[in-house]
Amino acid sequence: MMNYEKMITDVLNDPEVKQNQQLHTLFSKSLSRYLKNHDRTEIAYLVNDISYYLILNNYIAPKIVLDFATKTQKELHRLRGLGSALDMLATSILGFVIKEKVK
Repeated sequence: MMNYEKMITDVLNDPEVKQNQQLHTLFSKSLSRYLKNHDRTEIAYLVNDISYYLILNNYIAPKIVLDFATKTQKELHRLRGLGSALDMLATSILGFVIKEKVK
């Protein structure tokens, strides 16, 4: 599992991010929400906000921000994939159990 707190703190400590008020505020608020809830949903919101930032700024951002977004998106997709695989397994098992009871 990723250490989101450390990753966000590393981004906040980057000199380029410190100089960019918009990015610094974005990551600061996200860190506060994440520390309060410890919920990966906050990270998903942050990645979404980074996407909007990139669109509005011609896809230009400090490397550390791009790396953060890439790593977290991959992790979130992986976790969603695990959930979806478990859901399919549960549905298959449930379908099998129902068929057996009908017989």
